[in-house]
Amino acid sequence: MLNLTLLATLSAFSVNFNTGVHIGPPPAELYGSDKPLSEVKVGGFRGTIRYMTSEKKILIDWRLIDSATNKQVLAGDQEIHFSYWPTEVMVDGLEIVVAGKRSRGATCIEVITIGPPTVLFPVGSNSILGPAPILSIDEVYAEKTVSRDMVTHMLPQQGANGDGIFVQFWDSRDVYLLLKSTGTYTLVATPSTATAPAISQPLLDNKMREAFVWDHKTMGYIYGFHSSGFDPSLGVVLLVDDDATRDGVIDSVIHLTNQDWASMGMSDPNNYNSLN
Repeated sequence: MLNLTLLATLSAFSVNFNTGVHIGPPPAELYGSDKPLSEVKVGGFRGTIRYMTSEKKILIDWRLIDSATNKQVLAGDQEIHFSYWPTEVMVDGLEIVVAGKRSRGATCIEVITIGPPTVLFPVGSNSILGPAPILSIDEVYAEKTVSRDMVTHMLPQQGANGDGIFVQFWDSRDVYLLLKSTGTYTLVATPSTATAPAISQPLLDNKMREAFVWDHKTMGYIYGFHSSGFDPSLGVVLLVDDDATRDGVIDSVIHLTNQDWASMGMSDPNNYNSLN
């Protein structure tokens, strides 16, 4: 008979030898503590979102902003709990997109549609903000597949019909375009040798901690990946939807050193259009 301690150890081992995917809680690099915060806007309400991987939840710090003074007049907070460990959160309009890891190994992506928070008027106290109603939760991805194991970054597709998400997976660092309406996906860029139309850029394999999407006035839509604090040894990898089209299709990928970033004025807000 197997030793019970040994059996427990084997059952908790992080790799499933049948599927090759990670089993159990995600690695520490996918926890949300060091990633930029997301913000959702619903009318005059603003919600700053953090995800707590180990506690299987997201936190939303709500504020009601006075449009005349641009000052906060009410505040409240909200928790949304999940059956899985969240590894990334993205905001797209009134949708909160949450990617996570289920205990039996599947990677999942859910789209949560919300309404405005409720203004509460407790008897004998000042009004406060109650939680925003959850209008729907739709699972748009659920697979247990090597090379698409856990999500490290998500970015909303620009210049299209608002249905797409660019998703980077943790194990392969591949970037896919996922359509929320159908759940179908297409490989867009990869650190390995790619077959057209996918784009190859070996530096995507670096463990970039942060990601962003901006509308550059001359380059077009740029989807960037960089390390925390812009590590000089890593620089920035940009997927580019060029200025000629801005159609939601990635046309090229470039790598900029930190020196390139500075000399090209990439941090100058005057070089960008608003995405709002």
